[in-house]
Amino acid sequence: MLRIREIRLSRGLTQRALADRAGVSRSQLCEIETGNKAANSRRLADIARALDVGVEALFSQSDHDLQITEIMRLSAELLPQDRRLILDLARRLADGQPLQDGAQARVIAPDQPR
Repeated sequence: MLRIREIRLSRGLTQRALADRAGVSRSQLCEIETGNKAANSRRLADIARALDVGVEALFSQSDHDLQITEIMRLSAELLPQDRRLILDLARRLADGQPLQDGAQARVIAPDQPR
């Protein structure tokens, strides 16, 4: 099932507002949200663009997958030197190294749920 309604509500949008942004009727959006009508790839792209997410975010994913997708989307908007800073921070966190303020990162073992 698509996550359009969930994402729309998290953005504080009404069906009317999202429909207007995506260029579809409110009734068509309602049918797509409820699964009563299938949407073609162009329509999904329009809805995703209106929600400011990638099309892949419209499909059910785990929280971990959604976080990775969000990190990737945000990192694409950063300057190269800022991406290097984020990458360095992520490496330090993954290695359990202390951060600037001395806080220790909590490392999750590969077999533990995230």
